[in-house]
Amino acid sequence: MTTKKLYIPENFDVSSVPGRRFLRVAPAAVRGVVFSLVETLKEARETTFRSGSRILCTKEIARMISEDESELERLLPEAIEWGFAARDDDGALYSPELVAREIRRQERAERRAAREAHEREFLRMVEGGKADPTGTLHQVTSPRNGALGGRPRKGETAEMARVRRERELHDATQQRSIPLMRSISGGETSETGNLNRFSKQVLVSGVSDEKPVSGFSLELEEKRDIDNSCSNPRETPETETAKTPVDPETLNSLVREIISITGFGEVQGPYVVSMSRRWLSEGYDPAIIRELIRKRASDMASRGEKPGHMGAFKGAVEDGMRDQDALLAASEAATGGPELPEHIRAADEAYDLAACESAKLSRDCGGWGAMKKRWPDRARELGLPAECEITREAYRAAYEPDRRVA
Repeated sequence: MTTKKLYIPENFDVSSVPGRRFLRVAPAAVRGVVFSLVETLKEARETTFRSGSRILCTKEIARMISEDESELERLLPEAIEWGFAARDDDGALYSPELVAREIRRQERAERRAAREAHEREFLRMVEGGKADPTGTLHQVTSPRNGALGGRPRKGETAEMARVRRERELHDATQQRSIPLMRSISGGETSETGNLNRFSKQVLVSGVSDEKPVSGFSLELEEKRDIDNSCSNPRETPETETAKTPVDPETLNSLVREIISITGFGEVQGPYVVSMSRRWLSEGYDPAIIRELIRKRASDMASRGEKPGHMGAFKGAVEDGMRDQDALLAASEAATGGPELPEHIRAADEAYDLAACESAKLSRDCGGWGAMKKRWPDRARELGLPAECEITREAYRAAYEPDRRVA
């Protein structure tokens, strides 16, 4: 569905539109006329009093806003003087406030269309093998935006920004092309005389009036500059976060299945890729991810809801993986190490069950506080201690043979 573009006068200056608060200090009669004009144009979904190619006269406008013609003729000049009404080059009356609003709406629509076009282009690049499926849209657009020099500065037109960037690029190129000063043997010695075994050398430069000094290796200096420009002392192996390498085939398979389950289109594609890559890099099992997303989508469908974005599945997947990690850790603790007493094994199993069930109950109730009120009844249904704190130490203490909590 295409949204209708409303009329915008030529050479309209958005900065000349006064704030709505200034209407409060205008005469009451002027406020009433301005309010009637704006509300009538809003109902008609227009910004100007035109009908086709016809420009409405004052009499027709007065009839349209239910105002006396003579009163409207008297108050219109004041409304125009206050800046809450204006006439274009053809003499048509329009509302500057609504025109400014229409300009902002069209700018938002253009930005949204450009963003969606970039996302579709990224998906085509991924499908065509021109972009890394483990990458992001930001990695593709950043070099392009950097080549354009960023946004224009405040008060700067697009042409002024282009000229400025060309000038900056030229200056930077000139700076890089300045030849370094090379050293040659010979020349006069300094007054102090450098008493070392190296021969005295002088600097050769078209602009240098300095006294001769000892030379240096040009190759070493150039290498040092390159090394300094490429090094970043803050990025060290110790500060980097170790993550699991992501297999492109596994990622592609997971993304296709998630899109098939959720029914997402091209717009959400980059977000599915990004979130799937992060989950896999953190060691999540693809099979468990698929099952958690399928369960979440089924729950939403049963309530008549449709997921609008990938964030609808983020909490379900990460909470489910935390539950899986807790069960796996409990299983490894039970199978490894020395043999534990029977009551401690029973306490650990009960605690693992309580941790999982309390997390699910907290999500269903909408918070930890509500869960604590309903937990005693749920614990009794599961055969767990009702008044026991949900910690491993508390459960082990509760399951001691001589201190079993009812």
